[in-house]
Amino acid sequence: MTSFAPVDRIVDGAIIVCKVELYTLDENITIPFGRKKTKTMYIEVNEVPEEVGTVCQGDVLVVEQNGEQITQVLYKDENEKQRRIDYLKSL
Repeated sequence: MTSFAPVDRIVDGAIIVCKVELYTLDENITIPFGRKKTKTMYIEVNEVPEEVGTVCQGDVLVVEQNGEQITQVLYKDENEKQRRIDYLKSL
């Protein structure tokens, strides 16, 4: 399943900790923030494709996941990251 995976933190510069949202991208848009089911999943920094670039805390990755683990990092979604920032500012 293709899902958003906001980066919660990076541990020792080697492990990316994500709160993977357990919905497809289309389903995700219809669910209010704070009501999304997530699962903590991990990615090794060296498994992120070079074209994704540097990953930082707060980035929103788009990943393939199977409900238990991230199987592939597809890209960083800057628009989704900004949408989340704008939402938090509106509170």
